Amino acid sequence: MSGLPVKAQAQSKPAADQVAGQVLDQATQAPLPYASVGVMGRSVGIVADGQGRFRLAIPSQYDTDSLRIALVGYQPLMMTVRDFRRLTCPAGTFCPVKLTASAKTALGEVMVHPQGQAVRRVLGNSDDVTIVQQTQGTL
Repeated sequence: MSGLPVKAQAQSKPAADQVAGQVLDQATQAPLPYASVGVMGRSVGIVADGQGRFRLAIPSQYDTDSLRIALVGYQPLMMTVRDFRRLTCPAGTFCPVKLTASAKTALGEVMVHPQGQAVRRVLGNSDDVTIVQQTQGTL
């Protein structure tokens, strides 16, 4: 060895098969955390981080497959992997992906009625078991 210091540099250039984006609300432009991003019919996918950002390595042979970005409460967005790669975003940034909120669905009333016997047990080394009388009525 010559005794000279060796300086290592990390590669900041993204991989050719990598896509990156940030999932945003169409109306508010707010980040949508934890959206799912994946290639349909393939075992390639990821969940966006708390700021809606994601990076995903997708092999080029999947370019004609559909990329699906979805989050509960929003309409899923689908496009081919090739079309997503063609989005023009400055190098090193996340391409904005905007989801539209779904129409709200009202749920009907849910009634819960107990059936059978409720049993109360004491945890630990005890054999104490008490049958609790069931009450009639609605919650």
